[in-house]
Amino acid sequence: MPKSVLNCTLTSSQGKSTFDPIKKILVWNIGQIETKTQNSAHLPTIRGNIVLVAGQPIPESNPVLNVSFKINQLAISGIRVQRVDMDGEIYKPFKGVKYITTVKKGRFQIRT
Repeated sequence: MPKSVLNCTLTSSQGKSTFDPIKKILVWNIGQIETKTQNSAHLPTIRGNIVLVAGQPIPESNPVLNVSFKINQLAISGIRVQRVDMDGEIYKPFKGVKYITTVKKGRFQIRT
């Protein structure tokens, strides 16, 4: 959050949010995104009020968001494994591949 933000009172439709007024960091832990049906997802939302320091200019209306997330069973790159050959093993390996997409420590930016 910008330096002019004094405090936040927020309500989220899913997960939990906390605001650190000293570091000016808002953390919203959504958890697993819940789906109503297989075809339509109920997207999480967050709403609330932001209190600014008196006399400070209004912050820009298009902030940059740094996000972290993990998606199991998906490779965003589109890379797929069609076949794995194992020589010299006496056991039969499990037939399957575990895909995972992970972005840690806010390395993914959303510019609004």
